[in-house]
Amino acid sequence: MRTLKIAAIAVLFATAANAETITPYQPAAASRSHYGYAETQLDWNRVRVSFSGAPGADLESVESALLYRAAETTLQRGFDYFAVVDHDVDTTTEFAAAGPPAPPLLPPRRYREINRHESVSEILMYHGVRPEGRANVYDARFVTSRLAGRVR
Repeated sequence: MRTLKIAAIAVLFATAANAETITPYQPAAASRSHYGYAETQLDWNRVRVSFSGAPGADLESVESALLYRAAETTLQRGFDYFAVVDHDVDTTTEFAAAGPPAPPLLPPRRYREINRHESVSEILMYHGVRPEGRANVYDARFVTSRLAGRVR
């Protein structure tokens, strides 16, 4: 019976740890924790887009969500393609106690590292066909179709 309780506690901790790794694709302002996307219009065809991942979300998923949001923003504003003119990633690391709870006065058995990523890009949006051979230039329709399953 004691083994069953310990196993149940371990599953509970594992579930709680994994719940943090998924960041909903939503406006950051709509979230109490401010995880998700945000954007600022800088000029008629220039927007700063950001995506803030929940603690534990991997960098690849944060970057994919940012690229998806840039493409979605481009289409919503009536443009066809966009160029990333500036990009930055901010990563913060925290350590959390892991493992079953220890009796008072004893330290936890181990710690786990929790990374939190926020990506920010400044994009320029254009009409027409995306020029070939230019780095960091993306067709907005193609990006949304390729990343829709990973982000939504």
